[in-house]
Amino acid sequence: MIAILVAIIVAAVVGIALLNHGEYNDTASGMLAHMAGFILLIVSGVSLMFYMLLAWDWIASEHKAKIINREYGTKYTREEVFYANDAIDTIRKIDRKRIEVNGNILGNNNVEE
Repeated sequence: MIAILVAIIVAAVVGIALLNHGEYNDTASGMLAHMAGFILLIVSGVSLMFYMLLAWDWIASEHKAKIINREYGTKYTREEVFYANDAIDTIRKIDRKRIEVNGNILGNNNVEE
């Protein structure tokens, strides 16, 4: 996660440097540098927004892991909840269906006379 943030910051710094270089040069390479810097800054900004959403999910996955472990007696880690959240939800749904089926079969033993 930190490597991604560092890459976004480096891209933004390079974009600012290209913008400055292009602003002070009236040549074709200066204009190209200005355009490249502008595009790089836009890409860095959009990437930073996605990174913030991803970081929020990373932080939330630790709390989700604690709740899942407390409620179900499991030992999931933050990484497992973050990367395999869909798999964990699928397993819980399958277990829930299995319990419902077994519960219905066992519940039919009470026959009124």
